[in-house]
Amino acid sequence: MLVLVQAVSDTAAQHVPAAAQSVPWVEVAKGVESIAKTLALLVAGLWTYLIFVRQRLRYPGAKVELSLSHRELPNGKRILHVEVKLENIGKTIIRLDKADVVIERVAPLTADILGPLLAQYEPLTPDAPPEISWYRVGHRAHRYQEAIEIEPGECEMLRYDFRIGKNVKIVKVRAHITNCHKRKFGSLRKREKRVTEIGWSAVKYYELASQLPPSGVVHG
Repeated sequence: MLVLVQAVSDTAAQHVPAAAQSVPWVEVAKGVESIAKTLALLVAGLWTYLIFVRQRLRYPGAKVELSLSHRELPNGKRILHVEVKLENIGKTIIRLDKADVVIERVAPLTADILGPLLAQYEPLTPDAPPEISWYRVGHRAHRYQEAIEIEPGECEMLRYDFRIGKNVKIVKVRAHITNCHKRKFGSLRKREKRVTEIGWSAVKYYELASQLPPSGVVHG
């Protein structure tokens, strides 16, 4: 920026009209300095717009990763352990105030459940939903009273346990972290606000081994 100011000053000095030679050099310098400062402010404003608005650096950026494991219990039950890693890969702080984790059973499913689920996902159906909504067997919706702050380059680990039946073979785990900076409110209806939960998500399929000792742990 100093180089720009000096360049403008030198250019303006070379183009001072002959009639202005009688004006004291101090007044000319003040005028040049004023012009240079104005141009510098314009350049700084343009730079701020390009960096923070066009490139959206003012908004937080994050990456979500899932790590899954399970433990067999003596009574024939299982505990599915879900670890959600939220990494701040942006340039601004992230304030975490809500996280959702959903567990869906993929297998086994009875024919009366599986048939209707797959019927709408024919390969040549362009208006089919993007993902299959399997049979839900677990859900955690955690809202923090005080938002957790994650600095750029730092991570936060969220951990959840779910009791899963021994007959469950394959599950689909979905984690969604709400971006509180970009919640969208819909139209008002009956004094209630409909909120679109914009944020970051991760999905992972996990197969539970059927024969493990009670102390065995499998990591996904």
